[in-house]
Parts: sequence; structure tokens; C-alpha cells
Amino acid sequence: LTSGEERVIDLSINVDISDGLDSGVCQNVLTLITQSTTGTTDFDFDSNISSMIELDNIYFYVNDRSSSNMDVEDVEDGDEDLTVTPGDEVTLYFNLDNLFDSSYNYGDLDIEVELSLDDDDFGEDVDEGTDFILEAGENINEDDQDYFINFEIPTYALEGNDYILSIILTAEDGNGAEYIINWDAQVEVEREDDDIRIDSVSISPSEIDCGEILTVVVDVTNYGSNDQDDSVIEIESADLDIFVDTDFSLDYGHVEDDNNEVIRFEVTASDEIDPGTYEMTVNAYYDYNTFSDRETEEVIIESCNVEEVEEVTETVEDDDAVEEETISTINEISSNTISTVEKKYSFEDITVALTLVLITLIVTSSMLLLLVVFRRTRR
Repeated sequence: LTSGEERVIDLSINVDISDGLDSGVCQNVLTLITQSTTGTTDFDFDSNISSMIELDNIYFYVNDRSSSNMDVEDVEDGDEDLTVTPGDEVTLYFNLDNLFDSSYNYGDLDIEVELSLDDDDFGEDVDEGTDFILEAGENINEDDQDYFINFEIPTYALEGNDYILSIILTAEDGNGAEYIINWDAQVEVEREDDDIRIDSVSISPSEIDCGEILTVVVDVTNYGSNDQDDSVIEIESADLDIFVDTDFSLDYGHVEDDNNEVIRFEVTASDEIDPGTYEMTVNAYYDYNTFSDRETEEVIIESCNVEEVEEVTETVEDDDAVEEETISTINEISSNTISTVEKKYSFEDITVALTLVLITLIVTSSMLLLLVVFRRTRR
């Protein structure tokens, strides 16, 4: 170049990054050296290496139902992304694309997803992880339900606070290069004023005979923002002739341990029913009689004692008469047979009886006559 002359020079440079450079800004990826009469000058160039994994959406499901979703714009807006209540189970599904060409030998991505939420007011920290492989050129969305991660909202999480759920997705290709995506979701916890729920019901034994005792254990929790001094658990089954209840108190929903009660009942099944399967209903109330929750369980009755009475008539021939014997038999299932017999008397039996009566009368009359004669003699 002559003095004062300027010229634009286009350079095409290929840089091999197949040894595993991570996505993001890579400093000093190349150095351009120029040499002139005045000396040598070095120019260092940085490079922004694109991620080969693209996250378009995260879909939130609460208790297996679609609730909300977030995209890259939602990450930055600071608005609420998910609303939950204590005890909810939250599942995350992803819309992910592997941007490598399907023919690239090192394009399969080993993906790891980590969830974390660390806040004392939340009750328990969230620390969950999952991993899977997304092949080169492939993509997944919310319909691909083999790829998910979930967590549960603690029963004593404080309501009304904005919690930050950190979602970190790390993908590694066949060359060892890592691509990292980090999203934060705003989570809001809400509570109803009155919300008593039955967590579980256990019945033992599972099969009984009628008239036997059942043990019923009910685990109940207050998920509401109000304390519940007048809580009631009721067990009923019209078929089994069972109706029992008990009252108790539960603390505010966010108070750990004191918001829960385990209640034990012993009930007796009716002894006047047939074997079979019967329903038993467990109800939860607050303010003594305001319904809150219900669970229905099955009770199996294997056998019962049922009394049956049957009459059997037998004919017996005698020399003097034919008599009938009526035999009443009471058969009781699972017990010995008890029989009672009613019998008619024959003509011979009656004759003997009358003879004995006549002899008794004669003896009595003779004694009276002797007594009269004795009294007259003394006079």
C-alpha cells in the first residue's frame, strides 16, 4: 500500500472447533498478524459459538393436568409462570430441538435437566434431576411424555410468596462440547381458606368375616390458610351397619407437623349380611359439618353365619299304632347340628298310665276308711 492508501481485504478463515469448544463466547479463537515497514501488529478475535440445542418452551402440568407454559420471553419478564397449591405434584415437559444434522456422527446429545428451589419459606428444597439422549436432528415436545421431570409442593409452603425455580439444561455432544441453558420460573403458592384433605386411608385386615373387627387408619392434613379447631372424620357404611366419627383440631396449613393428624378407628362389621364386597366411605369436615373431602374404600366379607330351620317328617310303624315323629333340625353354618324331637304316646302307654292312677286312688281311699274307723273306736 502506498502512503495514505486504504484497502478492504476479505479473509475467509476456517477454524476447527471439533475438539469440544463449549457454546458461548470463546476468546482468542484466532490471531491475525500483520506486518509492515513499521513493524508487526497482532489482532485477537473472539468467537460466539452457537448452542446446538434449542429450548423453545417448558410446559407445566399440575396433578397431571396442563396448567401453563413459558418461553424464552417469559424468562425475562419477571411475571408469574406457575400457580400451585400445597400438595400439588408439578411435572415439566420440554420442547427441545437437536440442531445437528442427522448425518453428523457426533451429533447425539446427552442431556441432563436439573431443578432447584432453595427458600426457607418453601418448607423443603427442590433438588431434582433427570437425563436422556436426544439424537442428532431430532426434537421432542409436550406430547413426548417419556421426557419429563417433576417435584411436589410441600404441604407447609408459605402462601403469597414468589419463589424462583431454577431450571438448568446441559447438553453434551459426541465431541465433549457442552451447551447450557438456564431459565428461572416464577412460582406462586396459593391456599384456600378452608381445605382439609384425606391423604390416605388404610383398612386391615383386607378381608374379614361378618361380625369381626376392622381397623381403619385415616391420615388427614390441613392444606388451608385457616386453623381448624372443629375438624371431623366420619366413617360410614349402611350395608355394614357402620357409622362412627370423631372430632379433633388442626393447626394452620403452613405449620409443619401440627397441620396433620393420624386417626385410628376400630369398627365391627354387621353379622347379618351376605358375603361380598362392600363400600366404606370416609368423610372429612371442618366447622363440624361443612364437607371438605371424601375417600371410598372396599371391604371384603368372606363368610357369615346364617341360620336355617328345616322340618323333616319320619314315619315309624308299631304293632298297635302308627306314629309320626316331627324332627326339628337347626342347621347352623360352621357349627354342630342340634336336633329337637316331639313324640306322640301309644294306646299301651295310656293304659299303663291309667292303671297306675287307679291303684293310687284305691290305696288312698283305703287309708281314709281306716282312719275313720279308728276315730270311732276311740269314742
